Amino acid sequence: MLCILFRVAFGIAKCTSIFTQGSPAAGTPSEALEIFRSLLRTNPNDNIGARYCILAIRMGLGPDYEGRFLVEPGFIDAEEISRWFEKHSRKFPDEFGWWWKEIEKIYGKIG
Repeated sequence: MLCILFRVAFGIAKCTSIFTQGSPAAGTPSEALEIFRSLLRTNPNDNIGARYCILAIRMGLGPDYEGRFLVEPGFIDAEEISRWFEKHSRKFPDEFGWWWKEIEKIYGKIG
């Protein structure tokens, strides 16, 4: 049941971040960020990819940022998006510093 709630919240955040592009009535990127942040804090293993969405918004990328990682429609290259995240997320220690510490506690030093 909890997994379903995570997916619903993720879907709402994705829609908010996608449809805020030019539509103030749909919400704001900061509202989408808050949903994604809550999802990541609740589930640091992040099997839904909230961290990637947070990073994309923080970097000022549009909702189509995932396109560069597609290997075929609907399938993202997990290794490539992980490398992208590792390369750029450390530029935002205020956003991801806690997450990197949490992951290192679980898995050991990464990168």
